Amino acid sequence: MDLIAQSEREGSLHSAIRGALANDFRVFFAAHPSLQSILFNGAAAEAMFLRQVPASAVPAGVCRVRLPSTSPANRAPSTEQKRTPGAAHCSMQASSSAPKRRYSRHMPPAPRALPVLPYRKPTEGRDYWLVDDVLPDPDSVRERALARTDWALGWPHREESWPGMRIMPGLEADELAGLEVRVKALTGAARLGVQASPDGTTLNHNCIQLVGEDEGEVRPHTDSRALCRYAAVLYLNPSTPADCGTSFFRQRLSSGQLGGNSVMPPHNNLVEAFGTRFVSPGSFSHDVAIPARYNRLLLYRANLIHSASRYCGRTLETKRMTAVFFWMT
Repeated sequence: MDLIAQSEREGSLHSAIRGALANDFRVFFAAHPSLQSILFNGAAAEAMFLRQVPASAVPAGVCRVRLPSTSPANRAPSTEQKRTPGAAHCSMQASSSAPKRRYSRHMPPAPRALPVLPYRKPTEGRDYWLVDDVLPDPDSVRERALARTDWALGWPHREESWPGMRIMPGLEADELAGLEVRVKALTGAARLGVQASPDGTTLNHNCIQLVGEDEGEVRPHTDSRALCRYAAVLYLNPSTPADCGTSFFRQRLSSGQLGGNSVMPPHNNLVEAFGTRFVSPGSFSHDVAIPARYNRLLLYRANLIHSASRYCGRTLETKRMTAVFFWMT
């Protein structure tokens, strides 16, 4: 069955896929409780699954196995490669007592209306703040980043849910301290802290991200209220086009009317507020666009729906470079 229900693509390359929307696997898993294994037709299919389907949606005990791709662009695997222990142990099948089923190409979406979120028009000075020329020497920050060789690789370089490349820390201690003085003054916060991630993973605070035009897509989301109250993006490429900034979004309801744009307690993120990670195409409407500008800091309330407006570039020097920050107050 197909992982992707809808997307745009010119040609046949996986790297050309844009605006991918996964089938609703929660519905599929619920309809097939005897499922034992998921087999992927190559690394690209597995990586897309990891990006689109949250781990919490996969039932406990279901085995995930990556098989050699059947694409003619790939060399045929040898007999020994086909006899891997994983492939021998896991197969895409139901239990022997379950009847065989024919799966449709596209699963019907669950007939469920999403909750309508609260709306407040993003307003500068209240919901977001812009500080131009925020760093005294942004060139040094950029040059340090480009000279580093310890970048962590995301999609499509490795099978990760996040795009492009990352390095930490982005700013040195004195640079970060100066930035936080500005953030406190703008928000009125008495102190800023970095919250520990509950699962023990590293929170990507003070992290430089480098994402090219073929590596990322517009993905409206909110940052977790459990981890931060304010987030910020610092644009670090002088050649980045203005339309590669950051956009705020609001809901577009099935009726065509516009809904809200913010996650409020008791929910911590958009997935909790909606009760699902799977939304239909066109569920978000563009609301406010913030242009990219070299050495500009965009500080915003983390519960607002937002996304990178666009990614650009194909080389280290031309890709969209930003530093991101997440503060709890």
